[in-house]
Amino acid sequence: MSSLNRSPSPSNSTSESFDSFSTDDDSDAGTSFGEIALMSEDAVRNASILADEMTDLMVIDRGLFNGTLK
Repeated sequence: MSSLNRSPSPSNSTSESFDSFSTDDDSDAGTSFGEIALMSEDAVRNASILADEMTDLMVIDRGLFNGTLK
């Protein structure tokens, strides 16, 4: 799995450009990501993920995530 740091394109708010690219080959089945942005109401997602193979994802909303931490 790869992590992409993104910055919005000034000419078009729906497109993104990627200033840096780092590879994380340590992501195995069951690995989570994005939990930092779920822990706080005002947290901002700071990376995007690009899978280089077929991947099943599970989306968990903030309320469910924070409820499991209690």
